Amino acid sequence: MNTLALAVLLTTTFTGQGIPKIKHAPVGQDTKQAVVTQAEARSVLLRAEKIFVTVLEISPNSKVTIPDSSAPVTRGQVINDFNRLFDLGKPKFKFTPNPVVYDAKRLTIKDPKQLASLKKLISYGCIARIGPVAAGSSDSLTVQAFGDSVGFFMARIAQLTHMPSTKWTPGLKGD
Repeated sequence: MNTLALAVLLTTTFTGQGIPKIKHAPVGQDTKQAVVTQAEARSVLLRAEKIFVTVLEISPNSKVTIPDSSAPVTRGQVINDFNRLFDLGKPKFKFTPNPVVYDAKRLTIKDPKQLASLKKLISYGCIARIGPVAAGSSDSLTVQAFGDSVGFFMARIAQLTHMPSTKWTPGLKGD
């Protein structure tokens, strides 16, 4: 599938066309400071998985691990599912990017398994090295922080899995 089709699919998926409504924060509550629930995060990550399956023409080998709960989603849960999606898409990567340099002292995840996944995702440029998922002070994520993290992740996966046309990218031409 070409890059244009990926862009159209991402746009229609994340702009809400043809997607069931998600419960919004109560009126009067600042949505930028509202915490994302596990059910909301699960819904978004299921959509992301559907995009992976459709665009990359692959079949999922695992399920979203975040439960359907009203409890706040944790950064560790997001890292686990981003890592799962990364591993799902990795066979379709068109190139290996130069590793992103980061300061490991800034990472605030304590679990060794999640920390290893986080370091891998940061080195591939799939998670911001000083963003809220990697270096946040709170274990939960706000709507804005979660949305930015998902967008950042999906944009990088799109870059890794699609090679631009050599017609419009002189650096890829052989001459």
